[in-house]
Formats: sequence, structure tokens, C-alpha cells
Amino acid sequence: QLAANPPTHVLAADCVYFEPAFPLLIQTLGDILTACPEAVIYFCFKKRRNADKQFMKNAKKLFLIEEIEDLDKPVWSREQLFMYTIKSKRAKVVVVEARI
Repeated sequence: QLAANPPTHVLAADCVYFEPAFPLLIQTLGDILTACPEAVIYFCFKKRRNADKQFMKNAKKLFLIEEIEDLDKPVWSREQLFMYTIKSKRAKVVVVEARI
């Protein structure tokens, strides 16, 4: 059960390592984004096995996932480190209209 004031920003690092827990991790991410559809989850993991790739494939079916681009990306990607933002596909889109 999430608190009455759910988090709007979450930092999750190195959560993808125990394959039997992947469904629970997907459920937890979903619970956070259901409680606060505008939340942003910053998600970092080290790809160790093909199962890690499968986890991300399954997560992309449920969530809006974007890879984080950074000047140091070539350095950390050589180490098989990946960084993403995970958001709800149902988040409200705010359109700002420019007036000229």
C-alpha cells in the first residue's frame, strides 16, 4: 500500500539481477505509476544476462521508457550500464500554448 502522498520521483539502481523477482519489480513500478501517474522513475541497471534484456522488453510493453542521453554515456555504456526514465503511458500531457 502506497502512502496517501505517493512519490513523484524515484531512483532505482541495480534492481535487475534476480530473475524470479522480475514480476514483483514490474508490479512495484506499476503500483508507483498507478498511485502517481505523473511520477518519474530514474532506473539504472547493469546488463549481466539476456534475462535483463527480456525484463526491459516486458517493461516497455507496460511503461513509457526512454534512455537517458548524457555526455558520459560512452564511458558507462562500455561497462554495460544503462539508464532510463520510466513513466506511465497514462500520464496527463500538459500542452503549453505559445502566444505570439
